[in-house]
Amino acid sequence: MLNRDKEELKEMTEDNIEVKKYMDELNKLNKNPKFIEYMSKEEDERKIFNSRMKAAKNEGLEQGHQDEKLEIAHNLLKDNMSIEKFLK
Repeated sequence: MLNRDKEELKEMTEDNIEVKKYMDELNKLNKNPKFIEYMSKEEDERKIFNSRMKAAKNEGLEQGHQDEKLEIAHNLLKDNMSIEKFLK
């Protein structure tokens, strides 16, 4: 659907009540001066950047936990701990 032009999308959705309600609400919001003031282009870009940074941080933390577990397992096996004991 992302490769469709505006007119194709309009034709596909013009009979869909849910899409019409959504678009009506979106149009109202985009005309609301408080929203326009709150969500400037710069503010939107800042929020997107912050969201991406948070996601990257969480991904890094998860990867760090996985790396730590692998390192512990490697060290225990290197110290000749049996796999059976290790899995308990």
